[in-house]
Amino acid sequence: DPAFEQLLQRRQALHRSAQLARVPLDFANELLPADARSSATDPDSPSALASPDAASGQARRIRRFPFIAQIDEMDCGATALAMVCRHFGRRVSLSHVRDLCHTGTDGTSLRGLVAAATELGLAARALKVSAQHLPQMPLPAICHVEGNHWLVVYRIEGERVWVADPARGRQTLSLTEFRARWTGYAALFDKLLPGQVELPPPAGLGWLWPFVRAHRGHLLLAGALAVLASTLGLLFPLLAQYVVDQVIVFQQLELLQIIVPVMFATLVFVLLANLIQHYLLSHLAVRIDSSVLDFLTRRLLAMPLAYFRSRRTGDIQRRLDGAFHLRQFFVEHGIDGLLAVIQALACVLLMLLYSTRLAALFLVIAPLYAGLMLVARRVLRPLYAELEAAYGRYA
Repeated sequence: DPAFEQLLQRRQALHRSAQLARVPLDFANELLPADARSSATDPDSPSALASPDAASGQARRIRRFPFIAQIDEMDCGATALAMVCRHFGRRVSLSHVRDLCHTGTDGTSLRGLVAAATELGLAARALKVSAQHLPQMPLPAICHVEGNHWLVVYRIEGERVWVADPARGRQTLSLTEFRARWTGYAALFDKLLPGQVELPPPAGLGWLWPFVRAHRGHLLLAGALAVLASTLGLLFPLLAQYVVDQVIVFQQLELLQIIVPVMFATLVFVLLANLIQHYLLSHLAVRIDSSVLDFLTRRLLAMPLAYFRSRRTGDIQRRLDGAFHLRQFFVEHGIDGLLAVIQALACVLLMLLYSTRLAALFLVIAPLYAGLMLVARRVLRPLYAELEAAYGRYA
């Protein structure tokens, strides 16, 4: 009966519209519009993944996928989209993606991710996918998991799932573990849409350079003093060798009368150089911090009210603290890193002069030590991420 067939088709259409992808109850209680073409309807239908409208995805074996760490607690969705954009060759700043996604204190919606991806020139589609069809899902895909969190799935092979978690880094999960955490909501992406989309250039660290450049004379002087003090510090083991090998063994007391004043003068010069260096660095830290704080305060006061409504107090405080950490990294840790490299090279050269076996043993052990540090960093990173999230939530 044609009338019955038409009625059945209308019923099916109503059923599909009722099954539109919803943001779960713990995710801002937002519903996608019934007429949104960027949302799939049937969560259990494999045709939704293979339809011409759906994103066709890239090769399933994505070996190298860019990673970006989220800044604020609720930046996971915007950060995941920024990673997908970088995978497709679009380098865009995280702040611009966040503005396009309309990220607030309650996170980013699925509709916001799809709309922002379209604005950035990507073909995007939101889907509600059943767990059994996860291996057939085009990649990369932004998936919603428990805990009101977004992450990127970029590779699935066998019983393993490779994800890029903005809060915890790249991870490899079992298929069962990921299915248990996944809520079924995903945003799929395809190649760039035709036409050029003008994007603002990513913000770098160029804004900090004028504040450092104003004090580059003092900074160079502090660096030169640190290098000189570090070089003179290498004289102590050499002089100690002469004391042990010549003075004690052969009783050359006249040589001791020369070595002791030299060691004392070297010690005094090293102490004075370190004292002046630390004074210069402290002076630079105060001057740069005051200038940067004044600059950031003016920028924050010029921001619209929506900027503060979409961020928590701890997120804004961390931006101010981040400027101080940048100064500390470039001014203090930069000099310390330069000294560490110089000392390491000098020590290796001395070991090569004295014993090639000892130098070879050191060169073999050093990479193992560096590997242990990387493993420890990977283990401790989730703990630091949880601390950062708690700070942004309760500060």
